Amino acid sequence: MKTIIICCNYFEGKTGNLEETLKCLQKNKLSDTYISVVDNNSKDNSLEILKKYKDLNVIDYAIVTDKNVGKAKALNILFKQVEKNIKINEEDIILHLDSDIRLINDDTIKHIQEISIYFKERFSFMAFQTSGVNYFYFDIEKLPHYDYFDSKIYVAYSPHGIPGPMLAIPYKFHKLVNGYNECLGKNNSPAIYGGDDAVITKDLILKTNLPCLIPSYLQIFHPETQDINYSNFKKQCINNMLQYGYGSTGITATKGFYD
Repeated sequence: MKTIIICCNYFEGKTGNLEETLKCLQKNKLSDTYISVVDNNSKDNSLEILKKYKDLNVIDYAIVTDKNVGKAKALNILFKQVEKNIKINEEDIILHLDSDIRLINDDTIKHIQEISIYFKERFSFMAFQTSGVNYFYFDIEKLPHYDYFDSKIYVAYSPHGIPGPMLAIPYKFHKLVNGYNECLGKNNSPAIYGGDDAVITKDLILKTNLPCLIPSYLQIFHPETQDINYSNFKKQCINNMLQYGYGSTGITATKGFYD
């Protein structure tokens, strides 16, 4: 089983987040891990950082878009190229990762593979931000769970999708939803609570009729969630079902939804 990481970056070089993310991936990378990054035409030092980690053999493949096309389209472009570069089997895991995410543990990818093998085709995807699940959806402690070492793997079935700055999706199901919805802004369904990741996870759950897994051991650090003002703004907008903007690139009004 391979783990194929696809990561979209936009102006996270200047914040220091991109390099911290790549450092985490460097510690986690296994022999069967393939790391790819798309840069959404950043105008900071992101390309220098990508070149550095490409030379260190941390990044296997990287591309730069001609302009900022939005996260959804950029990841779709990247993944189509990755499919041409390597052979992907149905059981392989596609790990979607924002460029400002820190993997707290150095064995995260190893455990993702182990959990995937154990559950086989009984889950639609894995999510890793319990704070986001608690914040927008439901009390995670009330969910059914499996014991996993000294932690838990929660089982969730949310028809509204789940926040996902990091998602692990079996390739078989990744093909089923055909990647990200690039016309997010045109979709006014009240069942969608905003964000590219909420849409792809909603589609995964509804099309597979399978729950997602949330391993509490494999938590991530997301700098965005540390900004109380931003988080409150985001929650208010989602709860009020506001549309952030229409167009082929999806939500555009806040950097948090467009990086």
